[in-house]
Amino acid sequence: MTKNKNLPLEPLIWPCGEENMGGHTSRVAIIPACIVKTAPQLIAKADVVESEDLATATGAFVFKDVSQKPTIVEATDKTVGYNAESQGEDGGKSFAITSTYFFPGSLTKTSAHARQVANTPCYVIIEDFNGDQILIGQPGMLASIAPSYAGGQARTDRKGTTFNVTADSIAPYIKLETPIDFDALMDESDEEGTGEGE
Repeated sequence: MTKNKNLPLEPLIWPCGEENMGGHTSRVAIIPACIVKTAPQLIAKADVVESEDLATATGAFVFKDVSQKPTIVEATDKTVGYNAESQGEDGGKSFAITSTYFFPGSLTKTSAHARQVANTPCYVIIEDFNGDQILIGQPGMLASIAPSYAGGQARTDRKGTTFNVTADSIAPYIKLETPIDFDALMDESDEEGTGEGE
């Protein structure tokens, strides 16, 4: 197909019977920017062929060291969230991305993990129930993670660490064209003894 710098605005029509369950899976991947050589990113507008190219990150993560890989977090079920709010003035609109996930308990390694990610520009990947993976962070507009711990007071209070992710973006959500293999990464984490459950 011919490249088109001025793609027509396409109609939005919801397919009859299409499922649309809210929320995300409990799997989250964190990739510190400092270990990445190249990362998936949106293609230039001049190279867009289909309208979906405007919100799809092409390419795959290439690490500076082949032994490096994404860090997997198995968050508490129903705590992974994602929102994109419009920001900026007319003619300069973009999106303020906020995402969150919760990890239970007060394990020492959870506190260590929180300290590590607190000041680490990164990419974050979450997973929709339809199998799509959403990339938070782009080169030059990386994600930031702010952990906060709550120990609770009552016996029934939820105790654990909430991780709040923020980033700026030119699209409300960016789909990864080449998804990471969550299953394989979680299996490796279990084998290495680094996986944490509830």
